[in-house]
Amino acid sequence: MQWYLKMLKKGLDMLKWAVEQNGYSISEKLELKDLRSVHPSLGIGFVAAQDIKEDEELVTFRKENVLCFTNSELSKISEVVDLPGWAALLLTMAYENSKSDSFWRPYLDVFPNRDRITSPFFWEEEKKKKLLSGTVLESNRDYEEIDHLWKDSIEPIKEKYPDLLSNVRFDDYARMAAVMLAYSFDTKKTASKEESAVEEEGDESKDIPHEASTSKEVKSAKGSSFLEQEGNRKAEQEEDRNSEAEDSDVESEYDPEEFEKSMCPVADMFNGDDELCNIRLYDLDGRLTMIACRDIKQGEQVWNTYGEIDNSELFRKYGFTKPEGTPYDFVLIKGEDWLSEYVKKIGQEEVDERLELLLYKEVLSNIEGDFTFSAGDLDFTGICLSFATMEKKEKTTQVPKKSEIQPKHCRKLLKIIENRLRMYPELEDPKTLDEKNAIVLIEKEKNLLQNLYDNVKDSLAKKTPSKRQKTED
Repeated sequence: MQWYLKMLKKGLDMLKWAVEQNGYSISEKLELKDLRSVHPSLGIGFVAAQDIKEDEELVTFRKENVLCFTNSELSKISEVVDLPGWAALLLTMAYENSKSDSFWRPYLDVFPNRDRITSPFFWEEEKKKKLLSGTVLESNRDYEEIDHLWKDSIEPIKEKYPDLLSNVRFDDYARMAAVMLAYSFDTKKTASKEESAVEEEGDESKDIPHEASTSKEVKSAKGSSFLEQEGNRKAEQEEDRNSEAEDSDVESEYDPEEFEKSMCPVADMFNGDDELCNIRLYDLDGRLTMIACRDIKQGEQVWNTYGEIDNSELFRKYGFTKPEGTPYDFVLIKGEDWLSEYVKKIGQEEVDERLELLLYKEVLSNIEGDFTFSAGDLDFTGICLSFATMEKKEKTTQVPKKSEIQPKHCRKLLKIIENRLRMYPELEDPKTLDEKNAIVLIEKEKNLLQNLYDNVKDSLAKKTPSKRQKTED
């Protein structure tokens, strides 16, 4: 209780600072409250102090009012400019936090400490294995990625600029990564005077407002390259998860030439829910504005959105899960779950060649051979075609036709699903919040696998004639 009262006071101090010193406009119809009585994961958030009408502007600020790399004095250091955008922002945040007199101090003081971060970002391997084995998150390596980046890139920069960065510590850099995952927005980069002149001369649509890109509000953008994009989202998720550091899971989901990750005071204090969302952030020609997207009654909580993401991402980024699940939940059957027997039979080199063929023919979504299944997509044709391709005795440049899928392929998939179901830990009586979140992930994935199992079994029954039919034949 003491901690929440302290954080509520810091939050109120931050709002005062944002208005008086950082150019923010905040509607008097918003009130900051302790919302733990609604749900333990909510903490502090905004409610409507008065009735709010649709299209009312509630919070307004400009790009120069956000904490981002391009607004920082570090933007003049070439070595920092060369970092991935998210890594440069983390260094900017840690650098500002290392200064007691930072302009951003009232904002930095509301960031959660490590022991208040409920996501699995800081979990030890033993805990991950105990609670997340078999789940989509079992191979998540966000912390390790940050650790490697620190050793390979940040430490050399610190050594070159000791006067600026000597007080920046890894522990704080890593904490900022967990904070950024949960609270960052993708804001449009500020154009130079020359670029602005060109845009004004040739862009007739610059006065048309558009939604600002935020990590809590994912716009549909087929073909873009980040984890949370729509279109073939689940396939993209696994592809991005295995990409290089510059395409990290913590990178901006939008074109880094136009957008950058930013920390936006006040705007990031709204709790988020895709279904309950009643406000959105818009970029009105450089003026970032939180606008009500429907009427909000007095006393009702004011919600931004985290976007259309599944439970595993909600837990990974924001440290909570939805017990009832989300429409976007999915389960993985990884390449390692089915490829090992083929490596023994035809060798790794030949397996890799056939994986490339399957990827080229769009049977696979990544070269590792992973398949994703969701409540809305339990089609197992792709994985069965992959079995058939791997069973070819001679080298092949063609993927088998669907008609070549045999009952043995379905039986093989049933065994793989049975093995997958045995990978999950047993958590019969969850007590801690971490255990409760983990069991939500496990149960939802097991349900999806069971549905897939039943689907395959039904298909197998149709493909396999009964004994009576065989006798008659």
